[in-house]
Amino acid sequence: MQCFLKGGIVLGALALGLSANAGPLGLANDFNAVVFGDWNSNGGHSDGSVAIQGNAKGNYEFKQRPSPQVPTPNFGSNGQVGVVVGGNKWATGVMRTLNGNAYVGGTRTGDIQVNNGFQLRNAGSDTNTIFIQMYQRAVTQGQLMAALTGITLPTANPNNLSVNLGAGRTSGQRFVYNVDSSALGQLKTLDIQNLRGDDTIVFNVRGDDRVTWAWSVNAPTYSGIIWNFIDAKAIDVSQRQFNGTLFAPKSSLIMRQNVEGNVLVSSMDIVGGPELHFGNRFQFQGDVPVPEPATLIALAAGIGALARKRRRS
Repeated sequence: MQCFLKGGIVLGALALGLSANAGPLGLANDFNAVVFGDWNSNGGHSDGSVAIQGNAKGNYEFKQRPSPQVPTPNFGSNGQVGVVVGGNKWATGVMRTLNGNAYVGGTRTGDIQVNNGFQLRNAGSDTNTIFIQMYQRAVTQGQLMAALTGITLPTANPNNLSVNLGAGRTSGQRFVYNVDSSALGQLKTLDIQNLRGDDTIVFNVRGDDRVTWAWSVNAPTYSGIIWNFIDAKAIDVSQRQFNGTLFAPKSSLIMRQNVEGNVLVSSMDIVGGPELHFGNRFQFQGDVPVPEPATLIALAAGIGALARKRRRS
């Protein structure tokens, strides 16, 4: 993962980004994808906004859908974001945003198109700071989810897997399943039965550091499903589309199939033009542990101390 730290840090802005009230995933909740490193693409589009900490290159169309179909979030001083790039936009390919402003923190080369009355702007001085605090928050939240007590998801069936959450129960419950990552590379179908709109399913994925995704997931909604990749360093969504939130802030992602939900990863390579889907059925709205306010303040203070040290050196 690339981390860039420049200029001063305003803890007020950090507190805004770290706020536990910004959504179950914090500021990242309103972004279709958050990438804590570099982005490479050779086609495709996102329904929602995208935040890229590192450099971006390739062809892509950001935020095809307008508000209120999907959020048009702010990112610190960067308002109404379609895409925000903390590093450089390189000369290869055409990048276009349809329903939000485009922000670039570094050098802009090549073709960047902004439509529907929005603008191409320089990224604000607080941009990299916010990326850093988002990453720290995501790592902490992943650890909290990993610590939840869960049951092992049976994966022995070679074809069809089923989870029945119960028809006669109280709604708004959280279910936690532990998944062996080696099973995800086998062509299987997971049917989630009796999932309600205010339920949450946390799949804690453990095992190999390289994970291939080959499952189909059938559910009435995906806004309460989150896949927390605990051990993975690289994920390849190659066989079938991914359903639910892909939560892997320390993992690189190769995306060859559509992803329906939020994405948090360390870097992203998009191959063959797949799509990032967002909106009410896909944006994460589940009940997951969030870092306590005291933890968030400590994270902000630690980042501020690091910035002061670097300015003195």
